[in-house]
Amino acid sequence: MPSPWWLIALIPLLAGGVLLFLRGPLLRRHPGLGAVLRHGRWPRGYNLAHAAFIIAFPVLMLSGVALYVEAWHRALIAWLGAIESVHAWLGIGFAALVLLALGGVPMAPRRPRWVDWIITTLLTTLLTLSGFALWLPGRFPASWDAVAFAVHGWLAYAWMAWLLLHALLRLFSFQSQHPLNARFDYVRRNALLGAAGAAAAGTGLLTLAGKGYQSWTAWGRNNGTAGWKGRRFPAYYTFTGDYPEIDAKTYRLRVEGLVHTPLELSLAEIEALERYQTQRDFVCVTGWSVPKVDWTGLRLATLLAKAGAHAEATHLIFHSADGTYVDQLTRAQAEEPGVMLAYRIGEVPLAIEGGYPLRLVVPTMYGYKSVKWVNRVVLAREGITGTWERYGYADNARLTG
Repeated sequence: MPSPWWLIALIPLLAGGVLLFLRGPLLRRHPGLGAVLRHGRWPRGYNLAHAAFIIAFPVLMLSGVALYVEAWHRALIAWLGAIESVHAWLGIGFAALVLLALGGVPMAPRRPRWVDWIITTLLTTLLTLSGFALWLPGRFPASWDAVAFAVHGWLAYAWMAWLLLHALLRLFSFQSQHPLNARFDYVRRNALLGAAGAAAAGTGLLTLAGKGYQSWTAWGRNNGTAGWKGRRFPAYYTFTGDYPEIDAKTYRLRVEGLVHTPLELSLAEIEALERYQTQRDFVCVTGWSVPKVDWTGLRLATLLAKAGAHAEATHLIFHSADGTYVDQLTRAQAEEPGVMLAYRIGEVPLAIEGGYPLRLVVPTMYGYKSVKWVNRVVLAREGITGTWERYGYADNARLTG
């Protein structure tokens, strides 16, 4: 994703949309603006739709950044559900408005430029498809989701760049014979078929990109550390802003609370326990996911059996070596298939950014439940409020779909 500082380019776009909405009163008071604000033969309804489109775009960009950038994300966490809904439905409306306009509804009184038609159709289609994959991760292949996260932000910024260029071309115009002024041979049927073709092409591009992504990561898994030294995860988060310093020789995992035999295990002792391997998708609440991650570690059920968990222990509380992060699972959740304490990813130990030496993995829940740098597990009769849950995240972090 580009830096959010590029969002400063939204200012002229938003100003342009406001000018289009207010062009009537402005033209009456300032007739000299006519050359800039008049759109020739475009009807009033089309101009208003155009203005709504321009104003909606900054809202989409700002809400998208709020969903992704951690600092914005944390500050706005209580409203994230509403922000996500606004972003998703406004995005659908945005796409519908663009495609309807390109398809001739309302019927355009003159043919659009070829460059406008092609770039706008392609960007809108790809942005919409990738947005759906991010919005409904359980309904699409995980490889789509991973590719969608990588391209969605860049496509949005490409849209912004194109809007600015388009505005400049419209403002200063070009001579009629200029190649950028070549007109689309406008027939509504052909326009709609072209939009459908762009959708099919976009679907094909995402599918091919997803297959390429899977092939690359499979190659990485088959070649030792190549695909697993941090490159497969598009982002790493640390609640404290730093990574804990952990000495593998002195590290100990403590298991205590309602257990018959409290444990204090070294890394060697942990790896000597029954090994569990699984391949699961990893999904972050900020939108990205990584398909088919190869985890190696031990099941929590194995740890509970070794410690002798009391029957009345209903919750497991996981503490991080960063001294701050904490979260919980019910005992039933902790014993679900795939839930584990992982110490390897692929054939290599976890990276420090990824939770070395031990992290919780809960495949059916968003990543904020998968506590990193776990050094203490407490069995208790009651749960606690996890770190992100204090800010408004749901304790039930189940993936939907």
